[in-house]
Amino acid sequence: MVFESEPPPGAEALRNYESIPRPFILEPPLETKTEYTPGEPVVFHLVLFGRALNLLPYFIVTLDEFSRYGIGRGRRPFSIERIEALNPLTGERATIYNGAERIVRPRDLSITAKDVWMHSGGQENSRSASSPSGGEISFASFVPDQQKLRLEFLTPTRLTFAGKPVTVPEFHIVIRNLLRRISSLCYFHHGFAYEADFPAIIACAAQVRLVVHSTRWITWERYSFRQNKKVPCGGLVGWAAYSGPLGGFWPLLRLGKLLHVGKGSVFGQGKFRVTKI
Repeated sequence: MVFESEPPPGAEALRNYESIPRPFILEPPLETKTEYTPGEPVVFHLVLFGRALNLLPYFIVTLDEFSRYGIGRGRRPFSIERIEALNPLTGERATIYNGAERIVRPRDLSITAKDVWMHSGGQENSRSASSPSGGEISFASFVPDQQKLRLEFLTPTRLTFAGKPVTVPEFHIVIRNLLRRISSLCYFHHGFAYEADFPAIIACAAQVRLVVHSTRWITWERYSFRQNKKVPCGGLVGWAAYSGPLGGFWPLLRLGKLLHVGKGSVFGQGKFRVTKI
């Protein structure tokens, strides 16, 4: 379920193995250095979705095993100082694992898409989509207000359109990729179909103009043990400014900040920041 997610029996959507999102993200430190001296701390984030939340103890055990097995070139060992649960909306945090004691003390600070919407200033006139399991995703009615925003692509972001990678981050392409990721995460890892008026949302996104962007394409490689070879990866980094009817997109974009967007998200690709300008 975690590392080789497969479609459930009889699934009609996303039958392609590579199209199924994994229910976790490893967010690397937002720094360019790749070598660390002995004793130097490394801080990274682990994001879990849906049913994978229940597997947190297994992730902790795995990290503990890797601390002795080693990571990186030369398989260097490390020690886990602590693991904290973090609410990304409020900033509340709690230590759930102390490396000195090696005891897990669970603390649920997880959030839902509805929490993101309400934190974004959701109003009573929003529409909602309900899941069979009782969950609810709220999304905005797309009002034609004119706003400006800036997206900063913090890690390589691999957006696709018509099956091909794109090098110009048009707004409707960002939204298409984000909707695809949200709907597939709901379908495969939350147990319900995310139903929304996708054509209307995309039509509104197409009215948003890319004012200016300063992005570049970078390429890196990772080693795939499943494929037993090096796999080229890459994506856009930099920033882009947009203008148009953006008001209704804030909840989606703020959710996207947590979910990432585009290919390779499980490795931390597609992390972005959104700000008003």
